Amino acid sequence: MAPFESDSHQPWREYYALRNWARLSLSAMTVCLYLLLVKPPNTLLDKLNNLSEPLKLTVVFVGLGLATIAFAAPVLKWAEWKCPRCGNKFVQGKMEFGILFILPLIGWRLVLGMGRCAMCRLPCGAGLEEANFDNR
Repeated sequence: MAPFESDSHQPWREYYALRNWARLSLSAMTVCLYLLLVKPPNTLLDKLNNLSEPLKLTVVFVGLGLATIAFAAPVLKWAEWKCPRCGNKFVQGKMEFGILFILPLIGWRLVLGMGRCAMCRLPCGAGLEEANFDNR
């Protein structure tokens, strides 16, 4: 790889790495939910059934909270990545809708790999010569 090529594609390497981690996180979350809801481990169910009700609820909600944080962190980091041309979030455009509308949109862009900036429409992987750094 030529040195100029590595310099012009450096921002996109970071984007692709973040996107791959986010996709892996989304896939792992789907598999874990399936395994826990459809085929829960018997030993886990036995241990939970032996606990008192308040402690059982605490264990379940703390576990769900930690899992949510672990799975959401890569997706949120990917969604925060800035476009090299306009400096806005590459994935999420400026919208006046609520978070419940934006989250499915971000997930949709992650699954389908829509490769354009939400604001300036810069194609994913475009060289730095195509980006305008004065608009940051």
